[in-house]
Amino acid sequence: KVGAIYCPYEFLRFGISVQTPTVYSLKDNFNGQLTYSKGTLNISNKTPMGSAEYKLQNLTKFIVSAAYIYGEKGILSAEFDYSRNSRATFEDKNGSPLNYLSENQAIKDNLKNIGRLKIGGEYNINENIAVRAGLAFTSSSTEENANEFLRKDTKRIDTQYLLGSKNSFQSVGVGYHKDKWSVDLAFTNQIINETFLPYNDNGLALINTPGKIKTTLNNIVVS
Repeated sequence: KVGAIYCPYEFLRFGISVQTPTVYSLKDNFNGQLTYSKGTLNISNKTPMGSAEYKLQNLTKFIVSAAYIYGEKGILSAEFDYSRNSRATFEDKNGSPLNYLSENQAIKDNLKNIGRLKIGGEYNINENIAVRAGLAFTSSSTEENANEFLRKDTKRIDTQYLLGSKNSFQSVGVGYHKDKWSVDLAFTNQIINETFLPYNDNGLALINTPGKIKTTLNNIVVS
């Protein structure tokens, strides 16, 4: 991660940074077992243990930010990051993507680049008490016509899937600080919007109107 900060004035700061992709080296171990029982008949068959080694290269992220410092009383800041979600790729253990052409194409077809805006501020009422608040908004991570990708030789039978949509996050808090101890109280509200489709074939799923799921998560945090 490489970045820079520019301060044209003591009370104003601008920042920019780039986070390069991370490459994960992964190994999956797997096997299957089928057991059949009827009356006195009991049959069980087990496949040999298999394994697969591969790499996953995640996304590049770009970040720009700004902050306004109000003397010793408070700060107001904003940050926007942009992640190239659709550029994630699978590779074999030697770094070649040739064995994962269909998976990588599915990533490009179904995933979108993500934008995330965060705004927050803190104000010191006095030398001991501070209040703070923040907002965050995230764009959808999937295309509107995306569908679940299942290989032709998959053993999975779950046909339903969820598509992510725009999400938001809000928080407010207050803190009390003394020389050797402090206590902070915060309330957070997160809203997650998703689209539910019952089949992994997008054309079949869209015959009927997809379901809309809205999840609200509220938390109170004391530290």
